[in-house]
Amino acid sequence: MKIKSLFIISICILLFACEEKSKQQPITEGTYIGTFSRNGTYSNVSLTLRGGEFSGESDLLKFPAICVGRYIVRDNSIIEFIDDCVWTADFDWRLILYGEWKYSYENDILIIVNSIGDKYTLTKK
Repeated sequence: MKIKSLFIISICILLFACEEKSKQQPITEGTYIGTFSRNGTYSNVSLTLRGGEFSGESDLLKFPAICVGRYIVRDNSIIEFIDDCVWTADFDWRLILYGEWKYSYENDILIIVNSIGDKYTLTKK
């Protein structure tokens, strides 16, 4: 009887300990338009994602600084941008679209947020 109880308890622990993976939609390639925000300041941006490469622009100079480069999507929750441009030292380089960002994607709306709270809210064109 002890073995049967121990077996049932073990099965219950395994079932409840398993974490369900995110069922988020994968990012669809294409052009996105929307806003970038940092500390209450906004700009209009466009971002194109295609074949592992990105390009984009902002209506405000270097706010944010979007150029061209590559991107990698990991774990259906992280997107990493590798910027291929050369930049001058006359602005805050944290404004460059670079590094790891958390994202959510649903119904053609892409939200990208970095560790300091910068946020892109984009809609697929």
